[in-house]
Amino acid sequence: MDGLSTSYLLLALIFTPTVLSLVPLILGGFTQSKIVDYVSTLIALIALVFASVLTTAYTGPVTAAVPNVVANNVQLFSFRFDALSLLFSLVVALMGCVIIWYSNSYMQNERGRGRYYFLMLFFIGGMLMLVNADNLVVFYIGWEIVGICSFLLVGFWYADPIKNEAAKKVFFFTHIPGEALLLFAVGAYAWTGSVNINALLTSTPAAWQMNTLLALALIAIFAKSAQTPFFSWLPSAMQGPTPVSALLHSAAMVPAGVYLAARLFPLFTGAWPWVLAIIGGFTLVLAATFAMRANDLKEVLAYSTITNLGFMFLAFSFGPIGLVAGLMQFLAHGFFKACLFLGAGAVDRTAHTMDLNKLGGLSRKMPYTAASFTIAAVTLAGVPPLAGFVSKWLIYSSSIAATTAGLQVFVIVVLAGSVLSAGYIFRATVSVFYGQLPADNPCGGVRRFGSLRAISPRHHNTGPVQRDSGHTVRDCAY
Repeated sequence: MDGLSTSYLLLALIFTPTVLSLVPLILGGFTQSKIVDYVSTLIALIALVFASVLTTAYTGPVTAAVPNVVANNVQLFSFRFDALSLLFSLVVALMGCVIIWYSNSYMQNERGRGRYYFLMLFFIGGMLMLVNADNLVVFYIGWEIVGICSFLLVGFWYADPIKNEAAKKVFFFTHIPGEALLLFAVGAYAWTGSVNINALLTSTPAAWQMNTLLALALIAIFAKSAQTPFFSWLPSAMQGPTPVSALLHSAAMVPAGVYLAARLFPLFTGAWPWVLAIIGGFTLVLAATFAMRANDLKEVLAYSTITNLGFMFLAFSFGPIGLVAGLMQFLAHGFFKACLFLGAGAVDRTAHTMDLNKLGGLSRKMPYTAASFTIAAVTLAGVPPLAGFVSKWLIYSSSIAATTAGLQVFVIVVLAGSVLSAGYIFRATVSVFYGQLPADNPCGGVRRFGSLRAISPRHHNTGPVQRDSGHTVRDCAY
């Protein structure tokens, strides 16, 4: 495949979900039939095909640009597909396609499905734009797209004031600190004369200027990727539909900060690895502790995501081997976290509760869901020979051989985080799928369910609602 073909293919990958997201929005205004689901899934599948072709044909960096969009001699919509972009693009496209296909069952009979699929596809397109951006202007546009889409998707059921408040919290904790990225782009242009990302990596501004830029970048990174002190927004984001949570945690939004940290990795020298290690390590242990105490399944998974993001940033602090380890952790996390959230969605549609104290024994009613959830759980826990073991072993190894003197002490944090991660995910898995069904379960059991295809089509906003121990439990009329 020649360079021109791959350039067009790269543009098609980015703009297929972004532009064609309008199709389900328009269709949703005329019909609520399954055609909206099928068209949305097809668009996501086309994006996955483009990503797969680019991956298989990859022999080196690919560049592309939208012509005649120039300001101050800067080609604004310019893109670059390299090894790092390849990894993130493939995860985004694959997880996006799977999650939208899953949404066909999860969101059936919901009002506003056209709006839902528009936001989900635009979300995916914004993330693809971000990870393939060649300059900070395009990167910032993608950054804002994923932020706005996450806000609107978390508040998808806008008639519920609780969900509205959660969406506002997501916006406040990610958008306002995220404006540090805009200052980062302005500063980079003022002090280096370019907004090109690769030019920034090779530039030599004054030390105070570079330190200022990195401080601004880390504020945006830590806010987007739910690190201390910004992490409290991520559990609140669980108020949205479960497929939204799956996409947000596995492929879009929170991985944006991880991508930027990996892209700027050569600049983190001197004391900056200590900043990554302290923030990442502290967040890792703190979130894992919260996960051990949480009694809501989605809340456990939310804190689990924060924990794994902490692992990634901690790994980045250890040097080049740590960068590989952190990216391996991202890859493994994308797959097992999507699987865990989709399994949680099936549990919610079956038992109509996420309360771990009111669940148990579902493996006998949902054997396939239980099996997939359990495999994802043991992957998260780092059980060999699964991918989670490989990534955590690499993080452990890189901590021992950290290039910055003194960071070897964080091997204790890595080990503690691994033990806590295994503890909270096994607790959640056993509480939901194994043992006896508690007598006070509001459903008194669940009807026959053998696979994800049997998800109940109940409308998410119908039926009486009762309050119990701070959780919302829908009625169990079948």
